[in-house]
Amino acid sequence: MPRLPQCQIVRLGLMEYTDTWQLQMEQAQNVAQGLQPDTLILVEHPPVYTMGRTGNRQHVLLNDQELGDIGVALLEVDRGGRVTYHGPGQRVAYVMLDLKKRGNDVRTFIHDLEQWVIRTLAHFNVIGE
Repeated sequence: MPRLPQCQIVRLGLMEYTDTWQLQMEQAQNVAQGLQPDTLILVEHPPVYTMGRTGNRQHVLLNDQELGDIGVALLEVDRGGRVTYHGPGQRVAYVMLDLKKRGNDVRTFIHDLEQWVIRTLAHFNVIGE
């Protein structure tokens, strides 16, 4: 099995989306400055819809009152995509890594990311491929 660059894994459990976003920004800055290794954050969020740069309010089928009634937040985020639901029981992985160490090669990034996920799953006795 080829050696991968070191990756720090941070397991957060259940954490608010906005708190996780702030932590990601801090971790990404540390990775970029070489203060810590590439980092994989594993987390679950309380019920929340995130609306990305290509999303709009029409993509959300519930109005603000209905969202409030079921306890689901709606947040506008600066990521790609339209609307994504996150909630308890759904594990989310956020990766902070330095592409410069990979020569800005997206294929190497995708390969490393795939291998980190497969190896992380194996740590939890789940087979990934």
